[in-house]
Amino acid sequence: MTKKLVMADRRPILAILVLAAGLRLGYALMLGPEPLFPDAIEFQAQALHVAAGEGAIVSEERVATRPPLLAILLAPFAWIWGEDFRPARLFLALISVLTIFLVHRLGSRFGGRDVGIWAALLVALDPFLVYLAPAVLSETVFVFLLVAAVILVHRFREEARWEDGFWGGFFLGLAALTRTSALLLPFWFVLVMRPHKKPSGALALLVGAALAVAPGIVVPSLTLDTWVPITTKGGQNLYEALGPGATGRVRILEMEFPPHLEGLSLVEKDREFRRLAWDSVLERPGVALRLAFYKALYFWNPVPNAEEYRHPWMILVSVLYALPLFVLAILGLRRVWARGGVVLLVPMLYFTALHMVFLGSIRYRVPLHPLMAVMGASFLAHCCRRGQVSGEC
Repeated sequence: MTKKLVMADRRPILAILVLAAGLRLGYALMLGPEPLFPDAIEFQAQALHVAAGEGAIVSEERVATRPPLLAILLAPFAWIWGEDFRPARLFLALISVLTIFLVHRLGSRFGGRDVGIWAALLVALDPFLVYLAPAVLSETVFVFLLVAAVILVHRFREEARWEDGFWGGFFLGLAALTRTSALLLPFWFVLVMRPHKKPSGALALLVGAALAVAPGIVVPSLTLDTWVPITTKGGQNLYEALGPGATGRVRILEMEFPPHLEGLSLVEKDREFRRLAWDSVLERPGVALRLAFYKALYFWNPVPNAEEYRHPWMILVSVLYALPLFVLAILGLRRVWARGGVVLLVPMLYFTALHMVFLGSIRYRVPLHPLMAVMGASFLAHCCRRGQVSGEC
C-alpha cells in the first residue's frame, strides 16, 4: 500500500519530465547540423580543440575568449562525432530535463509538493528554455548549475550546514566557468546568508566558489603570462555596451573597431576596450544612464528584441508565456519571502544590475525563469488550495 502511495505521489513529476523530454528531444531531433546561433560556432570550435588536446581555445589566435566548461562537457561528443554536434544537442536537452527535476525540488522546499509540481510544469512548458535547450550555448548548463546552487544556498539558510554553503559556492563557481557574468554572484549570495550569524557558511561558500573557478583563471593566466579572469572578451563586451554608437542591444556584426587596436595582443585589446568604454561613459554620462534604462527594458522585454525573431507567431508565444510568468512571480513573491525567498531574488537583482551596464538581451534573462517559476508556483498552489477548501479546485 505504501509503495502504491509513493508511486502515486511521483506520477505527476514523472509525467512532467516525460513531457519536457518529448518537447526538448523532439525539437533537437528536428534540427539540422547547422549551428542555431553565431556564438554556437565558437563553442563548437572550442569543444573540438579540447577533444584534440589543444585546450579550451576557439582558435590559435583566440586563446581565452570563451569560458571553458561547456567545451569541456561537449569534448567527448566532439571526439567521437567530430563536427556533427547533433548528439551533443541531445545531451544538452537531457540536462534541461534534469533541471526541471531540480526546479521541482526547489519549489518543494518553498511550499511543499504542489509548489514543486507547478514550478516544474511552468519550466517544462517554457518556450524560451525549450528553444535554447539543444542550442550549443551556455544557457542550458548555466541554468542547471544556478538552480542547483540556489537549492544549496537555501538549504544552508534553513539548516546552517557549512557543507551546503561550500557546495553552493562550488556550483556558483562552475556557473562562472559557463558564463563569466556570474563571477561576482557568490558575493551577492554571501550578503543574504547572514554572515554575521553564520560566518562558517559564508566563508565556505566563497572557498567553494574560489576552488571551482580557480582553473578557469590560473590556466589562461599562465598561458598568456598575465592576469586573466576566465576570459579576455569582457573588454569588447563592455565597449559594445558603452562605447560610441552603443544602443544597449547586440551590435557586434555592425561594429567598427578603432584602427589602433590592430596588432595588439588579446590582453592588450581587452584593456584598451575597457579604457575606451569607460572614457565614453565619462564623456557622455547622460547617454550611459539612458542606455542603462533601455538595457533593463531589453533584458525584461516579454517579446524578442532582435528583428529576425519578431515573427508574429514568435511574438505571440513569447507574450503568452512571459507576461503571465512575470505576473505570477510578482504575486508569489510575498508567499516565498517568509521561507527564504530572498535567495530567489538575489540572481534577478544581480543580473538586472549587471546587464544595465553590459548588453540587455532576453537570452541573459532566460536563466532566471526557473526561479520566477518557483515564485509563481507558490501563488498557483495557494489559489488551488483555497479552491480545494471551497470545492472549486
